[in-house]
Amino acid sequence: MEQELFKLAAGNSLWAALFVSLFLYTIYDSRHREKQYQTVIHENQNIIKELSVKFGVVEDIQSDVSYIKDELKRR
Repeated sequence: MEQELFKLAAGNSLWAALFVSLFLYTIYDSRHREKQYQTVIHENQNIIKELSVKFGVVEDIQSDVSYIKDELKRR
C-alpha cells in the first residue's frame, strides 16, 4: 500500500512525494514510540505492585511495634 501511495505522489509532484514520505515516517515512528510507552507503563505497574507489598510489610511492623509499646506501658 505504501508503495502505491508513494508512486501516486511521485507522479503528481516532488512535494507530494516528500509529504507522503514524511507522513509514513511519522506513522511508523509513532507506532514505535507507543510500544516503548506501553513497555514503560507495564514496568511501572510492576514497580507499584512491589512497593505496595513492601508498604504492607511496613504497616505490619508498625502495628507490631505499637502493640509492643502498649504492652510495655501496661507493665
